[in-house]
Amino acid sequence: MIVRGSRDMIVRGWTDMIVRGRRDMIVRDRRHMIVRGRREMIVRGKRDMLVRVRREMIVRGTTEIIVRGKKDMIVRGKRDMIMRGRRDMIVRGRRDMIVRKWRNRTARGRRDMIVKGRTDRRARGRRDMTWRGRKMIVRGKRDLTVTGRREMIVTGR
Repeated sequence: MIVRGSRDMIVRGWTDMIVRGRRDMIVRDRRHMIVRGRREMIVRGKRDMLVRVRREMIVRGTTEIIVRGKKDMIVRGKRDMIMRGRRDMIVRGRRDMIVRKWRNRTARGRRDMIVKGRTDRRARGRRDMTWRGRKMIVRGKRDLTVTGRREMIVTGR
């Protein structure tokens, strides 16, 4: 599906989609997806999916997402996630997330944050962390929202 219209766009397929504005897209039905920005999207699966901003992606359940824009994102199944852009992200298993640069090195610096479980929290840089159930919201120069169980790595800029 390609988001183009200026104001409203309705697409009817397996699910009913409602697109409002140029930067907001809301899918209502078994699949929930929110996208900000102009991108091409292909959604396959029956579980919930949530995508926000250019550099933020939330995946719930077994789904396959292909986002093509300034940063390409490909998600396949539960145990594989590949982000193609400035930084490559490879997720293996439900509880392992690895962020790698071009040289295949783990990216940890000012703009990265690593959270393990709910008890161990470590943030780098100027950011505030808020927990809402299983969701973690990081607010800095750019808002990030990540849902996970054990290990999460959030990259900002």
